[in-house]
Amino acid sequence: MFNFKRKTMKKLFLISFIYISILSANNSFAQSNSEWTNVMDNWCEKYFSTCFSGREYIKITVTETKDIDDQTIKVSGYVTYKNYAGIQDTQEYFAKVTAYNNSVEVKFNKKSKNWFGNDYWEDCTKSLSK
Repeated sequence: MFNFKRKTMKKLFLISFIYISILSANNSFAQSNSEWTNVMDNWCEKYFSTCFSGREYIKITVTETKDIDDQTIKVSGYVTYKNYAGIQDTQEYFAKVTAYNNSVEVKFNKKSKNWFGNDYWEDCTKSLSK
């Protein structure tokens, strides 16, 4: 029972820290796909164009969240953006959100296509300090 409470408290810390860091303080905790969508939407609004130059963020959906360990949650779904040519594109993504003692790290990985139509993965890691 103690281990369950400890895991729950770490998740609540992680989620609340993300909200404070990314959303400039919000009183609710992200626990559902809908709430994680809001968290990831705000992260993308802030970092997507910087991480993936030449692309303009439009929207994101969360289809799954999965606990990796006591400190890490994997969030996955689809991200829609305008590509280099200004054409709207929707690709698969996953993000690993990890809580450390004084920071949260978001490793965002998204699928992309090259000019020949071949898939490849791009990533971006941003750490947010307390």
